[in-house]
This record gives sequence, structure tokens and C-alpha cells, in this order.
Amino acid sequence: MLQFQDKLGRLRLATDLLAEKQEDEMGKDYRPSNQKKQEEIMKHHGKNFIPFLVIILLLGVWACEKVTEDDHEPFEKFSQELLADLNRSALQLTGSDPTLPDDELAPLADLGQALVVGLGEATHGTHEFFAMKHRLFRYLVERFDFRALAFECDYDQSIYFDRWLNGGAGGVAHDLMRIGTWRPVEVTALLEWMRQVNLTRPEAERLHFVGVDCQFATYQPDLLREYLQHVSPQHLAEIEALLVREEAFRDADFKNLTTEQYQSLWRELESEYQAWASLKKDFVALSSTREFEVARQLLRSLIQVNQVSFESSTSTNYRDFHMAENTLWAQKQFCGGRGIALWAHNLHVANDFAGIWPVSTGYHLRQALGKRYVIVGFSFCQGSFTAVGYDPVNKVYTGLQTHSIDEAPLPYSVNDLFFAAEKKMFFLRLDRLVKGDPLQVWFNQGRKMLNITVSYNGNPAKYYWIPFFIPPCYDVLIHFDRTTFAAQL
Repeated sequence: MLQFQDKLGRLRLATDLLAEKQEDEMGKDYRPSNQKKQEEIMKHHGKNFIPFLVIILLLGVWACEKVTEDDHEPFEKFSQELLADLNRSALQLTGSDPTLPDDELAPLADLGQALVVGLGEATHGTHEFFAMKHRLFRYLVERFDFRALAFECDYDQSIYFDRWLNGGAGGVAHDLMRIGTWRPVEVTALLEWMRQVNLTRPEAERLHFVGVDCQFATYQPDLLREYLQHVSPQHLAEIEALLVREEAFRDADFKNLTTEQYQSLWRELESEYQAWASLKKDFVALSSTREFEVARQLLRSLIQVNQVSFESSTSTNYRDFHMAENTLWAQKQFCGGRGIALWAHNLHVANDFAGIWPVSTGYHLRQALGKRYVIVGFSFCQGSFTAVGYDPVNKVYTGLQTHSIDEAPLPYSVNDLFFAAEKKMFFLRLDRLVKGDPLQVWFNQGRKMLNITVSYNGNPAKYYWIPFFIPPCYDVLIHFDRTTFAAQL
């Protein structure tokens, strides 16, 4: 009976997320409520989803009834066959330093054929994740001529970085202060490397940095004024009232925005965005096609921010939808048919193929690009990282700080299996696991995985999310057994 209950609990792939709410996950970076999850399921899967869910649960019950004494998973620690398969399949990494030779990355060479490579992270503050992503991006640039880095920061913020990368005045440390928690020294090192690369390239071949997030309306109005003051002061005067109105609602955090005001603002911004199609010829004549497109995207960014801010209580995950939309725009705008890397959290880049949690950026990209979107996730077991502290008792945030996890991983999680591996730093090609082999069978049962977002409450058990069938969610997992925190500027 205990075995039946335990196995049934492990097979609740859908009901766990439908029934549970991450109590400590609050704010804009986190998932919608249970009602939103249910509405999202129905939106993307329609009437066929309920029978699908029932079938999963019935199969789970059937599987529980079929447990025998020879069925060692998951009631015993990992079988020797499973560990042997893991140790054969895991490919050694010597470290995350971006200056290490490329030889051991050769098994990832097919990433160079992708239009978008998603580079995840299991926390927003881990040195090894950031350094390894720098290493991978450098590999993609030097070997496969990738041209841009899409980043989980707001589009308006990224314009300042991109100007600096392309020879503009100022300094990356100053501009990084615009991005809140995104100020680790590893990101600084990456941006400085990109600038050095650009100093040796003609303008048409330079690297670009593009923010694809859409949470804040901070610099868009000023950047639009800057551009229009140059190309058409008259048109700037015509839309100044619109920009002022946007700033007023922004400064109030959209709290006083009524539905009627939101709809009116949306219509005006959308109308302005569409009007630029007829203005393009005149504006480009006084600037350039690139400058025009970059400025016009500021209007699209405002539309997205307003929607994410005002409609955050609805079932649709607009933020991830727009992040995917913006990544595709950046790839077409800046890469000349070549690839772009997407730097974001594991939960954003993952291919949410089932739609059971709110549909991810990675899901939309996989739908748009198929296998030309490749996903690299990251995992760890123990160590330190930076995150905003959260006190779940008093329900208050305690600021950005260093945290540590010294406990053993959650039993039967991805992290627990990797903790038992011979190698302590490795990558695993999930997309190349052989069907029927122990490792493929184990992963395909649906396993929890440690993923910490912006805040952390000190209890790692709260952060083991279910990624369902992991191979479709990630093509590659890069693992560091023990990590260190990413120091902030």
C-alpha cells in the first residue's frame, strides 16, 4: 500500500501543478495562480486535455498496481544499470572558464546550426552558470558566427549596452546599474569581451545585445524622444501627450489604470506603431534602417509592458509570449540569417511542451522554429548563489544576498541522480538518449528539478519544480555538482 501511494505520488505529473501554489514565489517573475494554470491548459489544448489528463492518471494507477518486487525504481536508490548509463552518457567538463579550449565542446557542435540557442540557468546568481554561458556564447560566435545575445532584461535597458558594445561612450559598469539584480561580474566580463570583438569587425558583422523582456516602461519614452527629436520634432510634438500619459501610469505602477484607460492607451500605442510603417521612408532618410527599427520596437515594447502589467491577472502568460516574439525579432533584425543565443532562466528557455504550467518562451520558440531552437538547461546540487531573500513568515523581501544549500538533493530528483554520478562537472545530451535505455526510461517518468528564481526563502525543498518529461524540455543539461555565488558589481 505504501509503495502504491509513493508511486502514485510520483506520477502526479499534472495534478501537482494544478493543485499546488508556490506560496513563496511572488512578484512579476513568478507563475500565475492555479486558476490561471487551468485556463492556460484549456486555451492551448482545448477539450482534448481533460481526457489526456484522465489517461495519465489512470495509467499511473495501473502502473502502481503492476509494481513487483523486481521493480526497483523509484523505491530503491538508483540501480547500477542506471548509474552506469549515466556515467557513460555524461560528457566531462573541465570547468566553466570562458578561456578554456573548445575541444570538449565538440559534441555540442550541432548547436551551431540553430537559429536560436536557449541558455538557461537554475538560479539568477551562480558563477558557474554565467561563466559557462559566456564560454558557450563565445564558442557559438567564434565557430559558427552567431551575431547576437538576447537577454532576460528589458528592451529599453539593452539599448544602452548595445551602443556601448558598438563603440559608444560610457562604461558597461555604469549601464549595468540600470538592471537591478543583473549586475554580476561575469556578465560584465561577457559584455567587455563582446566589445573587444566588435572593435575588430566591420559594422555589418558586429555583435549585438538585445533585451527581450517586457516588465518595465522605464527608458522607452526618453529614447523615443531622442530619436524623434533628430528625425521629426514635429511628430514628437504630436505624440508627446501620449508619452506623458504613459509615464504617469508607469510612475504609479499602473495601479490607477482603469480598464477603459488601458484600452485607450493600448489603441493609441498600437495606432502609433502602425503609423510608423508609412513614416519609415522619411525617418530612414534622416537616420538609418537599423535606427528606425530599433526606435519603432520601443513602441512595441511599451505595448507589451502595458499588457504584461495590466493583464497579469489573466490566464495568458503574456510575458513569455512576448519574450519569444522579441527573440525572433532580434534574430531577424541583427543576425543576418545567423544564430542568436537567448540568456534566461531554465523555466523560460524550457520547451513547455504540455502546457501544464504557463506556456514558456521556449515552447513558443520550439513551435516557431522546430529543431532550429536548441535548449541548454543548467543544474546543480549544492553550493552558494545570490538571490533576493524572502521571509515566508512575515512575507517580506530582505534584499539581494548570498545563500547556500548544503543539504543533499531531494530524493529521486534530477539533482539527486546527478549527485551520484562519477563526474562532478559534465553535460548530458538528453536529445540523444537511446529509447529504452535505463537513463531514457528514468527521465521519461517525469522528475523534479531544482530551480530558484529571483527570490529564495531558505528552504530548497520549495524550489524543486516538475519539468515533466525532461528530454523534450531540454536538449542538453549542463551540471555542476557544487557552485559558487556570482559576485555583484
